[in-house]
Amino acid sequence: MNTKTLRLFRASWHSFTKRITTLSSQRAIGQALLVAILLAVGTLGAHAQTDNPRGVYKLTKMIDNTGTMLLAPFDQYKICTEEITLMVNIRNQMFKIGDNDHFVFNYTGEDPDPANPTASRIYDSDANHFTLKWWSTLPTLLFPKDDWCTEFYEANKYSDKGKMLFDAIMKPAEKVDKGRTLYGHWHTVGIYDEMVDVKKALEVMKKKGETPAYNGRDIVVVKPNHAVFTMGVIVDIASDGINYIELKPSGERLNANWLDDNQFVVAVKRDHCIDYQLWQRITDDVPPVTRIIENQVKSRNPMNIGR
Repeated sequence: MNTKTLRLFRASWHSFTKRITTLSSQRAIGQALLVAILLAVGTLGAHAQTDNPRGVYKLTKMIDNTGTMLLAPFDQYKICTEEITLMVNIRNQMFKIGDNDHFVFNYTGEDPDPANPTASRIYDSDANHFTLKWWSTLPTLLFPKDDWCTEFYEANKYSDKGKMLFDAIMKPAEKVDKGRTLYGHWHTVGIYDEMVDVKKALEVMKKKGETPAYNGRDIVVVKPNHAVFTMGVIVDIASDGINYIELKPSGERLNANWLDDNQFVVAVKRDHCIDYQLWQRITDDVPPVTRIIENQVKSRNPMNIGR
């Protein structure tokens, strides 16, 4: 190889290796960018709000029939579980719990389901919040007709009455305070014409080895300043914790006639007559909401708790 040929060869080889180095650098940069994109996608996926909502959520905002975002005009909640979704509405001292939605709230994404284009949608959901979009056919001033209604729910948000209600139904009974034995979880066994009828009924149950059963509709949770009747009432009370419960603002007084540590009878006025209602303490570790859910799951229809 002569000198000229050698110089040409060296120049060609230098140009070739430079191109290879450049291509390798570009490939490395491309690979680095790909890795960065994959990491970013993975991070976004890890933080995507696609969880199934579980727990208690309060309706905080909604979009009305004019497309305007507004604060929720009513005190409404969803209890989201693996078995059922319950809707809770509170108005003054009254509340209602029902299986209004008829399906378990699981994440669906915002886009309509091609197989069922008006099926409700659950999205932007995690332990803190979720969005519900449902197809409205209600000709009202608030909801759009034949269009989507969008509702926004948040966890750990309660009205004053909502806090009273959920504090009562979401927790099992606390240990009995011997100095204030009226406070706790009770269920109403029945109403009898005379006190002697109460005692006869208890004797019959004892002979049969029966324990009065209870469900989600007959529970009373008595706190120092209020009581929650799962039939659908939250009421302020005054009580000494032992002898009486005074309902406010009516002033009606329920005097406890104790039969033993876990049973008492109160005289109640009904239709100008005095009847006798037996209350029995709930001693298991089951929160009232569990009994409410059991009732609703058994029926799987809009059997409402409350009025």
